[in-house]
Amino acid sequence: MHRLDTYHLSEAGIPDGAKTTSDIPITLGSFLASAMNQHTVREYGAKSVNFVTISAAYVAISFVPGRSPDDLAVPPTGYPSSKVLLHGHETKSLSFLSYPFGDGVTFYERIMTGLVNCDVITIRTCQEIEGKFCDFIESQFQRKVLLTGPMLPEPDNSKPLEDQWHQWLNRFEPGSVVYCSLGSEIILEKEEFQEICLGMELTGSPFLVEVKPPKGASTIQEALPKGFEERVKERVVVWGGWVQQPLILAHPSVGCFENISVAVKCEMYKDTELGNLVRRNLAKWKKSLLSSGIISGYVNRYVM
Repeated sequence: MHRLDTYHLSEAGIPDGAKTTSDIPITLGSFLASAMNQHTVREYGAKSVNFVTISAAYVAISFVPGRSPDDLAVPPTGYPSSKVLLHGHETKSLSFLSYPFGDGVTFYERIMTGLVNCDVITIRTCQEIEGKFCDFIESQFQRKVLLTGPMLPEPDNSKPLEDQWHQWLNRFEPGSVVYCSLGSEIILEKEEFQEICLGMELTGSPFLVEVKPPKGASTIQEALPKGFEERVKERVVVWGGWVQQPLILAHPSVGCFENISVAVKCEMYKDTELGNLVRRNLAKWKKSLLSSGIISGYVNRYVM
């Protein structure tokens, strides 16, 4: 008989009941990582799966055996794209990879340890979009790479888009609305929240921002920049709750899923080369990813 010692989260400073990073402040992320450092399962021959939720392209260019954060400015040997690259400012923004992230281990080392020592790498993506990057990752880590697809809920025609969003989106021309979503885990500082709102305002386009209230604020309204609501009036919605994202993205008025004002302007202008390219790509991927059966097909193949 073997005794299984449990590493209690409370010993790592994690509040009772916390299970994922969405349950704790970002400042406690390293403590949660430390609590998950235990290697007990290896003693019992259990297999491990590294579930990657970021893009395969990012993993392919940033996390390759034998490299370090200092090498990120140059793509790794055999990297499959000459266009999907890290630019100077993007490389600088990744300096956090070298920071300690629990038990004296850097964030980069922690990610690499998981990728190198797992039995299978699973990535939340699809072959149609990132197949060549997934193949590269498989060759670099010598691990089977399995894809789950985008893991979006299947379009449910029995539940149409809620009236408030249907009526608001119908007020605008096709392809004119910018949709910005920061997900369910991100809680911004108030200054960051206001910068995003002001940046979106500068696009001059109608937009919907889905984001949690920032730190120190209980509601979205109390955190908005001064005079913001009066300036943008009814062409803008900043929403702090859940929305029907697949149905919103499928609405013909939505033309961009972005959050950088200059890029948004280029993409939303109808007569620019970049704008036309983005619209063609958007139409292509909308058709592919929202087509019947593609999402459930990936999940079914993964389970099998």
